[in-house]
Amino acid sequence: MGDDTPAEDRIAELEAKVQRLEENVEEQREVLSLLAAGQQSDNLPKLGCPYCDEGTLIGSSGISWEQVQCSSCDFKQYL
Repeated sequence: MGDDTPAEDRIAELEAKVQRLEENVEEQREVLSLLAAGQQSDNLPKLGCPYCDEGTLIGSSGISWEQVQCSSCDFKQYL
């Protein structure tokens, strides 16, 4: 972005960059929420569901499986 670039082009480029950054943050939030819930640790914060933004992700596990599910929506995923 040089000084000779029109303002509209710089604004459009910055808006596209902000959108990419927001998408990256959302993807990372989803991964962190799943991993934190899967650990079932009281030392980790209870992160909200990244899919409905209302519930909390809860982890459960058995001998050979581990699952995370939302307390409000129908989201369930095996880890």
